[in-house]
Amino acid sequence: MANIRTLEQKRQEALDKADRLKIQIDKQLNGQKFVLGGMLMKIAEEDPSRIPQILADMEKYVTRKADISRLETFKSVLAISASNND
Repeated sequence: MANIRTLEQKRQEALDKADRLKIQIDKQLNGQKFVLGGMLMKIAEEDPSRIPQILADMEKYVTRKADISRLETFKSVLAISASNND
């Protein structure tokens, strides 16, 4: 019985460690996405000629409804900036 309990504890410890690692990886990925998003916004600000491609890429790669909704204001600003630079 003690061996089963020890194995169950070891199993739970391994699962807990895997969960902590997953959280750590998710935080790292989210941080990377945040930095890349900021970089993309800066590119659009400093090089308006790239705005049409950025908008096209957003249409192609941003597919989740929540993400599309989150970016609507940014897309509007980009569209206005692009039309002002024509």
